[in-house]
Amino acid sequence: MREFSARSPKILENGEAMQAGALASSLIRRAAGPRGHDEPLKALWHRLYEALRRRNDQWTERRVRALWAGEARRIEWDEIMDLVAVAELQEARRSHAEYVAETARVAALRVAAETLALGGADPACGRCDGPLAGARASPRDA
Repeated sequence: MREFSARSPKILENGEAMQAGALASSLIRRAAGPRGHDEPLKALWHRLYEALRRRNDQWTERRVRALWAGEARRIEWDEIMDLVAVAELQEARRSHAEYVAETARVAALRVAAETLALGGADPACGRCDGPLAGARASPRDA
């Protein structure tokens, strides 16, 4: 298991050096994801702790808080890798949620366009004056 001092510089993919403490702080905020305006910080820490704990059972809530606040004297390589994995998972979940929302929006637009093309009711105005205006669902509805 590799250990790094919180003050030893790391070289990032783009060639910039970053202190281990700053890297862990950045990763832990990415992994935590967005915080609701009425969500307490403790709830955010607990959610992050649960995500990290699912990956590695060595995590404690105190360790999560120490990394969040930048109080850790040393940061283990395994902890950095856990934070990277959880941050990537959080990003993938956010991306998937955006995809699902966009797909639902496009599907709703298609249904509205097909309804208008068939002469159905315009969802925006709530009236039906197209060629199907007098149509009934079945002959028994007469």
